[in-house]
Amino acid sequence: ESERMLHAKVDQIGVETQRKVVMEEKRQRIDNRPYATWIGELYKRAFKEHPYRWQPIGSMDHLAAATEEDYKKFYKTFYVPNNATLSIAGDIDIKQTKAWIEKYFSDIPKGGEIPRPNIVEPPLKEEIRDIIYDNINLPAVAIGYRIPKQGTKEAYALEMASDILSSGESSRFRKSIIDGQQIAIQAYAFAMANEDPGLFMSFG
Repeated sequence: ESERMLHAKVDQIGVETQRKVVMEEKRQRIDNRPYATWIGELYKRAFKEHPYRWQPIGSMDHLAAATEEDYKKFYKTFYVPNNATLSIAGDIDIKQTKAWIEKYFSDIPKGGEIPRPNIVEPPLKEEIRDIIYDNINLPAVAIGYRIPKQGTKEAYALEMASDILSSGESSRFRKSIIDGQQIAIQAYAFAMANEDPGLFMSFG
């Protein structure tokens, strides 16, 4: 990790190699996987101004457009100690470990201020409904609600609600939607409480 922060080699050959890797990952995990597009489709409709409207992996157009200079700028901005957390666990010698941390990390320049989005998403004024046509065998329903950001009392309550709804054989979705009414073969709920307000999503 010390080498990664100090001496990572970012050049066009590496950029093109990694670009192909990420494009293939997107094809495998999202584009060609049944039901894998629904989270991105929900976020696209729930957010109009905030960067959350894009999936982190980006689009093929985004991946194709990134230049060597973009990668270098990203590296210099974000691969810095003031944007990192060092986590060490296990049966370690504390004194020796601290000495290694001092040796490998103390001389790394801190870096500048880390840019953070300050966009506030305007409120949704109405319900949004849409139909997405995808290469799937059974129809699916996905529902999303805007929720408060992580660390709030509401976010913790919604995490608990998602467990009650869909975690385990005794969950409400399992007992009612899947086993009881038998209107779905799978159903999930989970809260994505992000750094800024996110989404509570359910899918069946």
